[in-house]
Amino acid sequence: MPDASSLNPGFMVVHGNRLDELRSLVVSWMRRYPLAPWKMKLPWYRATVSPNG
Repeated sequence: MPDASSLNPGFMVVHGNRLDELRSLVVSWMRRYPLAPWKMKLPWYRATVSPNG
């Protein structure tokens, strides 16, 4: 696998019947390529959400 700095964005589908192995794969992938914190910087968010909820 490439290092996290060279990982390109994309879409990956993983399919299998063994849930324990799928879970292991997802956990190891997330440890190797952790997600960055999500930031609320969406330009449409303020226009669609009223101040009262």
